[in-house]
Amino acid sequence: MDAMTDCLRIGSIGAHPSPFGIRGFAVQSGAKMKPLEGVELTAVSEINEAAAQRAQQFFGFKEYYVDYREMLQQADLDAVVIALPTNLHKQASIDALEAGCHVLCEKPPTNTAEEMQEVAEAVQKNNRRYMFVRQSRFLPNVQRAREMVLAGELGEVYAAETSWVRSRGEQIKGTAWRSRRDEGGGVLLDLGIHGIDQAWFCMGNPKPVEVMAMTHTAFRHFSIRPDDYTADDTCVCMIRFDTGTMLQGLFAFGMNAIGPPGEKDKALPYSKEWQTSKLFGTDAGLDIDRKLIMRGPVDDVKVTSMNVPEEHEHPMVSQAREFIAAIREGREPLNNVENALTLMKMLTALKRSGDKRQSVSI
Repeated sequence: MDAMTDCLRIGSIGAHPSPFGIRGFAVQSGAKMKPLEGVELTAVSEINEAAAQRAQQFFGFKEYYVDYREMLQQADLDAVVIALPTNLHKQASIDALEAGCHVLCEKPPTNTAEEMQEVAEAVQKNNRRYMFVRQSRFLPNVQRAREMVLAGELGEVYAAETSWVRSRGEQIKGTAWRSRRDEGGGVLLDLGIHGIDQAWFCMGNPKPVEVMAMTHTAFRHFSIRPDDYTADDTCVCMIRFDTGTMLQGLFAFGMNAIGPPGEKDKALPYSKEWQTSKLFGTDAGLDIDRKLIMRGPVDDVKVTSMNVPEEHEHPMVSQAREFIAAIREGREPLNNVENALTLMKMLTALKRSGDKRQSVSI
């Protein structure tokens, strides 16, 4: 690979059904996608050749490959976006790093903390930038919540709550790799990573010390292939941090739960899917998703807006810009490899706690 030119040359490893992570590097321009300024969409690889061709045409990649290793050897790339099933993330990340590429990897970054440790070592060995996809970190309300916590506006944050629940998610049909635990990791690595990371990020990324989880495979009977349905579809969990803060989580692909009215579909008297992210401090509390703050003395409690802009850049684009800036400036990105390793330690410990039915120290 030559020294990086003024134009950052990006490749995508994976493109079926759509390379989600690469979308931040291009914006809609009429019927086509236009790369961000200073970005060249150089190559895409996908084992499904038809999908590779579609991605090439839609995004305007210069060329496509059916083997990502061949792409890494032959295409002149500065960085890659990895958009493969979870169980392939580790090896693809290491292969790309060894080829001299910076890496933006879809979530979850790996299947286990042990795998993430291998990736972290490859990052250090090859002196590359590594970032994992967590686009909601770039939402204005999430950024504002973190700022308020770090500025002490909530007082001592002693508890947090997060959830992502689907009453009847697509996963319980058992038609895709997400329904197989060894490939997708179950609900913790699919939905749980979003809620846990968002709350943890807003709290200022305190150090986790202990976890407790109860996991269930409760909806196998809805699957068209019950014997192939091995993923945990429900998780109730708690994470304790060295600050004394406790984070409580609830995540489900399927649950006989009635959500709040109109959360996702305004026409329904209840929601089939909903998310929450809340922080509780001694001086104030935040409902991050609803962009509300509660504060005031006992006889004068007020609930007001967090005052965040309604109009903003798509978080996938903001995330891509951060990745590009980190490469050009030679610094760690916001979603850095250290965060990825700690996040995977939490998720791996939670999976093991669910299996053992007991708490696990980190």
